[in-house]
Amino acid sequence: MKIRNKILMFFSTVAAVPLVFFIVLMLAQRRSAGYIENSLFALTNSASKITEHFLLNAQKSVMAQSYLPSNLFPGGDNASRQAYLKRIHRKYKIFSSVMFTDMSGNVISRYGENPPDEFKNIFRARRMEDTPHVIKTEGGSSIALVSKTNKNNYLAALINPDSLLNILEKILPVEGASFYIRDNAGKTLFSDISGDEKNASPLVAVRYSDIDIYKRTLNRGGRKIFEVIIPIAGFPGWRICLSAPHKVVFKSLRDAKFLGIFFSVVSFMLAGYLSFYFSSKISAPLEEISKSAGEFAQGNFSYRPQIRTGDEMENLALQLNKMADKISAAQSGRDAKIRSSSRDLANAYKEIAVKNEKLARSDKYKSQFLATMSHELRTPMNAIIGFTDLLKDGIYGVLTAKQKDILSKVQRNSNHLLNLINDILDLSKIEAGRIDLMPENFDLRELINTVSGEIASPGKEVEFRSSCPEGIVLYQDMMRLKQVIFNLLSNAFKFTKKGHVSLSCQTANEIAIIEVEDTGIGIKEEDTGKIFDSFQQADASITRQFQGTGLGLSISKKLIELMGGWVDIKSEFGKGSLFTVHIPYKYEEKKES
Repeated sequence: MKIRNKILMFFSTVAAVPLVFFIVLMLAQRRSAGYIENSLFALTNSASKITEHFLLNAQKSVMAQSYLPSNLFPGGDNASRQAYLKRIHRKYKIFSSVMFTDMSGNVISRYGENPPDEFKNIFRARRMEDTPHVIKTEGGSSIALVSKTNKNNYLAALINPDSLLNILEKILPVEGASFYIRDNAGKTLFSDISGDEKNASPLVAVRYSDIDIYKRTLNRGGRKIFEVIIPIAGFPGWRICLSAPHKVVFKSLRDAKFLGIFFSVVSFMLAGYLSFYFSSKISAPLEEISKSAGEFAQGNFSYRPQIRTGDEMENLALQLNKMADKISAAQSGRDAKIRSSSRDLANAYKEIAVKNEKLARSDKYKSQFLATMSHELRTPMNAIIGFTDLLKDGIYGVLTAKQKDILSKVQRNSNHLLNLINDILDLSKIEAGRIDLMPENFDLRELINTVSGEIASPGKEVEFRSSCPEGIVLYQDMMRLKQVIFNLLSNAFKFTKKGHVSLSCQTANEIAIIEVEDTGIGIKEEDTGKIFDSFQQADASITRQFQGTGLGLSISKKLIELMGGWVDIKSEFGKGSLFTVHIPYKYEEKKES
């Protein structure tokens, strides 16, 4: 077996170590996933007990107040009943409304919110006094409790669901998680976020501390969700569900898997590189000397082994060269001149090849510059943002309010810098003609709804509106169009402190028209001509006040033009601006002339 093959075999064995490490990591991951699920099961069980205790106490409170004094019924004036209901309302802050009703559910006297029409349906149930009822209200849902009084009528109360929600929100495990409750009739309290059942995996029954629970995953609004569902003891048919983003719940596992794969791949590549390097370092000189001996045996004394190892191998090559020189010197001068000319020609060809290689390498470096910048700048920024998230989530310990505030500033500035890097890279790619659009068929209304759902909340004093008719199907680069709409909306929110920002779309002559309108500071007429220039804003005072690079509008305009469209602007200083994007239904790639 050749020396090279022996060395390769040795390092291949070493390279198998990262593979074993990766397999062990995958097995440990499965066990960690079980630990995470168990913690969510325990948390949801606690929420179930809290909800049961809350509802039972509310039920007992209504029953305790249903024994009425004699001056209220029969007869009695409405003022006395109102005073009685008012005392109950003040005593129990969880009730949004309390009322007396007759046997059919008609309200006799009420204090608080007016019950919805659905309220009367409760009185048609057989055992309406034994369990709470979820009913729809103008603001969402509420829980109704009914108890028969000693005066042959009913005392009813509507629970403000926020009082229970505020308690449950304190034990939410991760950001983006939420609880919702479903009663025995299938009605949902808090929000009907479980409506996308067709994308849900089947419920999987699990035994946990002698409690029947269920878990499942589903896609909701393009996001993968993990849910844990537990019955509420004491209320047959009632269930509470913890719904949390899958990527947040299992983020630690995903990060560990990524690091494991990364280090395994790096270790494997390093072992492979070292094997090839050392095999070449050791075997190449031997092969060169062997080749030289073969050339000399065939009478080719012009061949010279080129070995620069600084050891016995190089000395042996020098001795072979001296021997070849002595033999060559004995040959005729003509042959020496021919060999000299051949060497000169070979050197010239070699020099030309080196120069050509340098030119090709220079062009390659230039073409790879953007990709290198993306890797070198984005990777550390993403690491900073990722570790900041871990610190804020308390992964490495509880933080003080001051520490959380500092981390929020780090996160905000890191995201700002990452967006700046992305903008500069996008602009460089566009100007170098190296950006490729990836057209696909998509529904414009769905894109508008997605952007509207993901855009940051503008604040209490700024109203955000969005609308788009159905049936507008485009064949364009959806992600780049989404980037343009985000840029326009971000600008609108940044320069609008009060009023509204609206996003709408319409069509005309196979052209989709997207409008972003705001009631912000507006733009002076003399500045409208330069806002689409790179690194430009309306004036220097705006840059100092609102910050920004002035790249967003420039990139947006260039992207729309690459798609075959154009951007218009109408603005009045101090009153607001209107940006209008015109984009053809179908993208047509421009042919180079």
